[in-house]
Amino acid sequence: MVVKRYRVRDRLPTAYNTAIGRSVTRFSVIESRLRNIIYGLLGVSPAFGRIAVRSPRVEDSLNMIADLMTLQGITTRLKFKGDGGLITACKKLETFRDMIAHGVWAHHENSKTPIFQSTAGSYQEEGKSVKARIAPRALNISLDAFRQNAKASSAVLKAVDFLGKELKRQLAASQKRHPQRFAPGPSPHNPRKSQNPANRYPRRK
Repeated sequence: MVVKRYRVRDRLPTAYNTAIGRSVTRFSVIESRLRNIIYGLLGVSPAFGRIAVRSPRVEDSLNMIADLMTLQGITTRLKFKGDGGLITACKKLETFRDMIAHGVWAHHENSKTPIFQSTAGSYQEEGKSVKARIAPRALNISLDAFRQNAKASSAVLKAVDFLGKELKRQLAASQKRHPQRFAPGPSPHNPRKSQNPANRYPRRK
């Protein structure tokens, strides 16, 4: 197998720099909003949440949100799993973000625009499967593809914001109906154990 070598681009046209920055930044906002939803469901401050929750992948974040919703007894009208679900949409954006954030752009003999060098997965060439890590695949990621990604990011961000507001309203209503669940002091399920994090650990003598 002959692996062609192409000169790496250390500078990209301004339009590509802008598009890459927009894609990375918008997805970071989505990740941040999902973490804030988790903090709210856990009832912890962002400072505690950053330590306890860390920075999970979007699928893990949404699965965590779904589990916490079950524990809290709250629901959402949004679809999480399957085709057209929030998890699928977020994973597509995450894959695109990871690719453009960590990949390399190159000059190509058959293109005047930057060509992306993909080293993930495999592809078909002359009827054979080729590993991209051995022979990188040349991808033409157009500015239109970046615009489509931006449009999808805006739609996902809108859905995540809707989810956050929806869960916040239900959580507030649940706190009013069942204040004992959220009150500090002895746990209603086991009076011998405290549910107040401040009293969880004994002081050292």
